[in-house]
Amino acid sequence: MVIADLFRPMCKTLGFSKVTDSNDQQKQVEDQQKQFEQILKVANKIAKQNPQALPTFVRLLARKLQGQYMSAAFLRTASGGSAELEPGVVWFSEVAVLSGEGAMVYYLKKRLPSTRVLNLSTDVVLPWPWDLTRLEMCLSFIGTKQNPWKQDTGNHRVEYWLPFGIGWVRGGNHSIMTGILQGRQQLETDEVYDLSAIFPLVHCDGIAFRRTADNSVIAPVREVEFAAIYEVGRLMLLNGVSA
Repeated sequence: MVIADLFRPMCKTLGFSKVTDSNDQQKQVEDQQKQFEQILKVANKIAKQNPQALPTFVRLLARKLQGQYMSAAFLRTASGGSAELEPGVVWFSEVAVLSGEGAMVYYLKKRLPSTRVLNLSTDVVLPWPWDLTRLEMCLSFIGTKQNPWKQDTGNHRVEYWLPFGIGWVRGGNHSIMTGILQGRQQLETDEVYDLSAIFPLVHCDGIAFRRTADNSVIAPVREVEFAAIYEVGRLMLLNGVSA
């Protein structure tokens, strides 16, 4: 037996384990905030040197989460669907109240009268494949000479948010993921939204998304890279840049 194991029950009795847990949690919070601040430090340098490069930086920040969700279906050992990848997961709910007047993202996002052709190899499109069998079938049979990948207008649906340049997949997760992996495909969407109206109402400090009016918490930060993307979007707007 390790000596530390002999003292663990005593420490638990005396309440030291709670202190340790609290210290660990505090360190995690501090590390997260440092990561957030470091990302924004880089973003500010890019903004000073070449603000047009900020959308490229957003793509870099989004890659980790995109990969995690695309691989979730085959990494999961238990049956059942994966979690939906939507704004409420990485930011805050579209129906969260952002001000005393009842403002919400759902009402503030402005649909633009335009379409956008997304390059699936470079643009940030976030599928969340949830069924292993569908994933296997798409990877095996879509993109062959007999069955080349093509946009399915009846199934593929992507909501594209500016200025960030983020495409939330609302339909066609498995085949869109296949198009991303094949790297040469394009997808056109007419669901293009401008989110500029939310920046005066919400800011992020790396720990939580907060209402600017009173600094109250809307939601905790769950994904530090996406929390940073939110504030990079503010930088993009200030510099007249959009994806």
